[in-house]
Parts: sequence; structure tokens; C-alpha cells
Amino acid sequence: MKEGVYKEYLRDKKTIMTFLALTIAFIICILLGFGSNFYFKATEESFLPELAISFALCVYCLLFGVPEGRNLHQKKIGGRYELARRKFLEEREKTIGKDNEFNQWLDKYYNDRKKEYFLNILSMHGITNPQVLDLDLSELENLSKPYKKSWKNTSFEGRKDTYFRSLTDDQISLIKDIFIGKIHVDKIPNDYFKTLNGKMVLSEYIEQSRLGKRNNFLYFSLIIYRIIMVFAFAFVFSSFGFELVQASDPSEVVGRVVNTLSRVWTMLSSFVYGFAVGQIMTIKEAEILEFKFNINRAFNLDKDFKALTEEEIAEKEFQEYEEEKKKNTVIPELVEHSIGDERNAIIVKKENGTYEL
Repeated sequence: MKEGVYKEYLRDKKTIMTFLALTIAFIICILLGFGSNFYFKATEESFLPELAISFALCVYCLLFGVPEGRNLHQKKIGGRYELARRKFLEEREKTIGKDNEFNQWLDKYYNDRKKEYFLNILSMHGITNPQVLDLDLSELENLSKPYKKSWKNTSFEGRKDTYFRSLTDDQISLIKDIFIGKIHVDKIPNDYFKTLNGKMVLSEYIEQSRLGKRNNFLYFSLIIYRIIMVFAFAFVFSSFGFELVQASDPSEVVGRVVNTLSRVWTMLSSFVYGFAVGQIMTIKEAEILEFKFNINRAFNLDKDFKALTEEEIAEKEFQEYEEEKKKNTVIPELVEHSIGDERNAIIVKKENGTYEL
């Protein structure tokens, strides 16, 4: 099977063109071993031109090696990337048409993983009671001493009273950081788990209308990039003219041979390194597809999850809004207040617990 994969890879026209370009580059590299530099000839400087041409050859072969490494390992039948891609697409087929349920499940999965992450952080700092995350921000100062929490008139109505141990200032500060969002978990967009590249196409018609502009910009960018690269390499290579090396100076012949071998080694090692980088990139892409597959599979296997209808979601949001509205309701209280003479005043209770006339 491996021989068939490599044969198919070597028959690829893109691969043939790549190796043809590298062969020409090798020939140029060897010919440059017999060249003398025009720009630095007067100063007899050799380090800078050698560094320039080695850098140019390194970049040239590196840019060829990366896509070739990806190309081989992405097309490898039975390879990790191909297997992960196939499994993801097969599992994704089962979730198509269930986007509403899948989105709700992903939201729940995110909230569960976020809470798990927070609890792990708290546990690392000696806070083992998970119900500490159910307190209000205004109650955290009470944790500086042993504290009893009653859950009456809260969203946890019916829960037994909870006793909390006293915490240090650093522990309370850590909990506050979680409450105010200094410690947070970014949510991965739901579309990320639905496609290979993580982007959903809402309408093929609209997408096609935008595609022309994108392609024009892409083609223009590639042309500009190619012009810049050709100019850069031409500038380096054109600084070398060709002349016969005097046989009476064997040290110069040896020096040029060593330089040529050094350039060949730079080309080979850069291409191999780029090829390896392409392989690593493919492995990372395979790991992403495996993660997406696992998420889709977990959703399909979760028989206990019941998605809400649109009406149920709206009703739930309305109830949460009403509860929040009650918390923020301004409560007037008639009290006696004296400044010289006694008189009645309206005290307004604010959210932060302070009072204002």
C-alpha cells in the first residue's frame, strides 16, 4: 500500500513540477560555485554575499518543502489525516438536519467544560466546595469567616443550606476573578464542529456572488508575491558573474568547492525541514478533525439530552429576565431622618447595597 501511495504522489503533476524546479535550482547552485561577485568584488568581502545566497536558497527550498510534505501526508490512503477526515465526514452526516439540537448541545457542553475548568482551578488553590460558584458576587466577602448560605428565593430553591469554610483573601480574590471574567474560557463557535475548515456556507448563491471578488484578490496577491520573490532571488543571483578560476590558486578552488557543497547542503536540509514541517502541520490538522469527530459522536450518542423548542427557549429567557428584573427593582422605604428637625425622607436601595437620599 505504501508503494502505491508514493507512486501516486510521484505521478502528481505538481510534484513533478516541484522537483523539476529544485533540479534547476541545484544546477544553478553548482554553477554559482564558479562565479565571482560583482557588488562586493572591490572590497573583497565574501561573508555577506555567501550569507545572502544561502538565505535565498534556504527560503526557496523551504517554501517548496512545506506544501509537498502536506500534499503527501494528506493524500496518504489509510494515513492519520485521511482516516480522521473520513470519520469526521461520516459522523457529520448524522448530525446534518439537527443543527438546532446540536447548537444547544454544544452550548451545554461548553458550560459543563467551563465549570469543570473553574472547579479544577479552585481545587488547585484549596477550594473544594463547588457551590461557591453559585453565590452572588456581593456575598464573597462573607467567605472571610465561616458562612451559612440559605438558598431560599434563589434559582436554587429547595437546596439544603450550605456551610462554607472561611477562605483567605487570595482565595476570595481568585473566586472574584472568575465571577468578573478575568479568568474565563473562550467559546469555540458552533460552526467550527460542522465543517472541515470550520466555516459554514449559509447560501451557495450568495457565496458564489462573493467568490469572484475573493478570487480576484487572491490571484492578485499571488502574482504580487511571485513578483517580489522573483525580484529578491534575481537580485541575489544577479550579483554573481561567471569567470574561470585560476588553477594556480588551489586554495581558491577548494574554497569554491566547499561553498558549493555548503549551498547544496543548505538546499537539501531546507527542503527536508520544510517537508517535515508540512508533515507536522498535517498531523495537527488530523488532531483537529479527530476532536471534531469526537464532539459530533458524543452528541449522537447522548440519548439523555433533550433539546428545547423555540417556544420553550423564549419562555425560559423571559423567566430569567423577570427574575433579574426583580433583583434590580428599586424599593422605596419610608424612614425617619433628622437633620436638625425630624422629617420624612425616601431612601432608595441600590444594587451595591449602599443607600442614597
